Amino acid sequence: MLQDLRYGRPVLVHPSSGIIFGYAFGSIAYALRLPQEQYEEAISKGVERTKKYPDGELDFKSFGEGWIFGKWLKEEEDWCLAAYRFAMEDVSYWNSFTKTSSQTATAEKVITVCPNCAQKLRAPIDRGELMLACPKCKHNWLWRPS
Repeated sequence: MLQDLRYGRPVLVHPSSGIIFGYAFGSIAYALRLPQEQYEEAISKGVERTKKYPDGELDFKSFGEGWIFGKWLKEEEDWCLAAYRFAMEDVSYWNSFTKTSSQTATAEKVITVCPNCAQKLRAPIDRGELMLACPKCKHNWLWRPS
């Protein structure tokens, strides 16, 4: 697991896929990108997808589905591992939000290029927008399938 800085903040990046699955905000706030089962469990435990601050609000809608703010719950130890594993899965998680399990298929991959160093990366085409991190130059960007 890579620990790195993106946008001046610490992140957790899967070393094979380059997908960011953890993000820290200051010294006490952090976020995880969870698979559906853990995401639903987290929501049922009262975790939030938005945080209000005196100078504005942070909403994970721009990050994509599955992102939550951590609450230092005991279950989050397991959620962290699930987030790591989810960042490398080939199974289409995003289809599971809109299709029944019989309609869910393996994710198709597309080759994309890091805008910073031109490193080729594989990205799942059916997961919508993703925060990608280049394992070569450490650049990250919001990737959208075309």
